[in-house]
Amino acid sequence: RVTAYAQPSNILRKSHEELRSLKEAGLTMVYVGIESGDAAILKQIEKGATPEEIAASIRKSQEADIDVSATVLLGLGGRKDSAAHVAGTVEVVNQCSPRYTSALTLMLLEGAHEERYRSSYPGWELPDIPELLLEVRGLVDGISVPTTFRANHASNYLTIKAELPQDREKTLSRIDHA
Repeated sequence: RVTAYAQPSNILRKSHEELRSLKEAGLTMVYVGIESGDAAILKQIEKGATPEEIAASIRKSQEADIDVSATVLLGLGGRKDSAAHVAGTVEVVNQCSPRYTSALTLMLLEGAHEERYRSSYPGWELPDIPELLLEVRGLVDGISVPTTFRANHASNYLTIKAELPQDREKTLSRIDHA
């Protein structure tokens, strides 16, 4: 299997023919970081793409028959912007239906890395574990398009693999239990 990491801008710069050529050469999937679907958060972290551009890049890959595994970062909006982060992310996923949607939890290295992040975003606080689980819950509850949803990275506090939307109720029950 041949896969690649791709920024939305990388995909959007390619023509449909160029993407099809990559598919014919063996590219089966691209990994695209959604990170957040909230425009203000994306600007703050200097993602270099808007929610609309991210969704468009995923759809463009799919139109060339290239699967997409999209990644979102739990906690990226901090406590203050958690609801906007989840709502915007759900909207992006629902606009483009990536084959896989994976949630990872933002982890800041103690020391200089954490301090630099916090000083760049005054008032930002990482949500606690129950708040992060509520973010996962909001994603699972809000995603209405077919996608394999995963939260199986070592950074996550609850391992999830679900086929959405059909596994929604069972998955919400697991999250609520946690």
